[in-house]
Amino acid sequence: MLPGENKFRFSFLTCGLILSLVTIYGSGYCAALNYTLYDIPEEDELEKGLADCLSHLIGTTNWRTLTFLMIVNDTSKQPANLLKRSTFDRCLEKVLESIQMERMEAHAKIIICLKERTKNPESIARLSMRTSEILWRENKMNVIMLVKVENGLIAALTYRPFGTNCKPARFEVINWWEGGRFLLKNKIFPQKMKNLNNCTLDYALITNDAIGLSMVGKLFDNEESTLNAVGWKIISIIIDRINLKLRLLPKKIRSDKDMRREVKRDTLILSFSGTIPTPDKLDTLDFLPGHMEDSFVIAYYDNFTAVHFWKNVLLPLDGSVWLSIGLSFLLLAIVIQLISYCHDIDLINERYDFLSSIAIFLRTGGSLPSSNLGRTGFVAWSLLSYLITAAYNSGMVSHLTAPELERGIATFDELLKSEMILAGTEVHRSFYEDQSDPMTRKIYENFKVFDSNSEGYRNLFFAGEIATGILESYASFFNSKISNGTIRVLKDKIFTFHSPIIVTKGSPLASVVFKHLLRVLEAGFDDYWTNRCRWELARNETGEDVKKYKPQDTRTITVQHLEGAFFIYFTGLGVSLLVHLAEHLNHRYIFRIRRNFMRWFWTLVQ
Repeated sequence: MLPGENKFRFSFLTCGLILSLVTIYGSGYCAALNYTLYDIPEEDELEKGLADCLSHLIGTTNWRTLTFLMIVNDTSKQPANLLKRSTFDRCLEKVLESIQMERMEAHAKIIICLKERTKNPESIARLSMRTSEILWRENKMNVIMLVKVENGLIAALTYRPFGTNCKPARFEVINWWEGGRFLLKNKIFPQKMKNLNNCTLDYALITNDAIGLSMVGKLFDNEESTLNAVGWKIISIIIDRINLKLRLLPKKIRSDKDMRREVKRDTLILSFSGTIPTPDKLDTLDFLPGHMEDSFVIAYYDNFTAVHFWKNVLLPLDGSVWLSIGLSFLLLAIVIQLISYCHDIDLINERYDFLSSIAIFLRTGGSLPSSNLGRTGFVAWSLLSYLITAAYNSGMVSHLTAPELERGIATFDELLKSEMILAGTEVHRSFYEDQSDPMTRKIYENFKVFDSNSEGYRNLFFAGEIATGILESYASFFNSKISNGTIRVLKDKIFTFHSPIIVTKGSPLASVVFKHLLRVLEAGFDDYWTNRCRWELARNETGEDVKKYKPQDTRTITVQHLEGAFFIYFTGLGVSLLVHLAEHLNHRYIFRIRRNFMRWFWTLVQ
């Protein structure tokens, strides 16, 4: 609020109110701050007792905000009219709306000065129910009403946010001003709005996530929540700060319509993740600053990428490679058999043909097998080994050099050209209701509407038959935790937003949640929530664990596995090179070692 004269005049029936704004500048917490008053009436108009009380409040309050609002009314024409319920409530409500109180800070302090004298301040309190509801709706709890009483007394009234069945109560006298001081030791602006009637406030905890996943928490009999996530930690801090008994009730809200219905039933709502801030929710919900960035994207399920673990060794080999290897093996066997029948080849006879074939392959022998079958098997196995090695190495190189390689559908244009159906909710379909663009018009016409929580919708998605809109955070979670398939995300994002913490509009917890949210954001909230807590308690809508999607006999070969295999391969290749150089430099010595080894090996076998 900029310093300057701010005067609001309003006339409703016979009631006139003069508004005076007081801006107080300072920082930190101190006994008294420098302040500047604007358009405060003279003491003869305000009367000395009321002016002294007001000056005392301004000078001695430990201000927690830079904004202080004082509302002063003048009912000199017909004082009694203000004490009528319709006049009092309507006048004050109109004034509160005219100054746009909802834009003020949650901790702003408000003093309402009633200039008329009354014999009994309870007459004001009885008429103040509507006023307390207005202030409660705008989340303003630091409110004091000063009323002049006979014999020079001034009553200071305030209201309790949880005074009547967890609802705001009427104004009640909290202190008396007389002779330049307050008579009671009660704090005018209490730091904790205590619950005087042992009210238990029920909060429905809503955490909707795409494709039926929602984060829920466990509740013990003593109504204390397990601190398995940052959101639960924030709630525990809130319970301590407001000194209120809070019962958290995890609720399954199947749609935004259900959430709005719960809000209208006065069921208080807390939502910590997975809710998209669409405009239709702004009438009933308050969106606090988001704690992590998320995106709404189009994705589809590819269930052909995972293989059994025993096949992972041959993952880079596709069917065409195996077919080429089989045909090469058959052709080589036929050629060798034809040569052996057409030509009389003298072979070096060895005593142990089988061991000789193995020795030749391992470079520990010096002759080929003597039989045609042995020669065929040896040559075919050698060629097959080279082919497998070449194919496997080329596959490893492709994985290592392009780990983020995208395959399949990547854009909207490719999606529309494919046979896959684009599906989702009616709200999602409305995003493409733009007839001026051919692409969005085609998407809108081909879009198939489903209930996002229906079993058939989920089955079609996990069968890979439809593409739909989901949160990018869910896709990342699924791909990192579950390996029997992959959720592939299109490059074109619908929109990006910060996943908000949501409370019911006008909830007294909004300011408390906001304050402690800022603290945990500074302490690394994003990383902790995203990497550790967000999905620890993930469940689908049927209450079953997400592990049901993960077969126990499958694993996914990763880049780390390929790097390890590549390392072992090059290590063996280096050792083979050293052995080859040693044989070349001193082949006679190496030949004697090999011959002695073979004799020792055969003796050991016999």
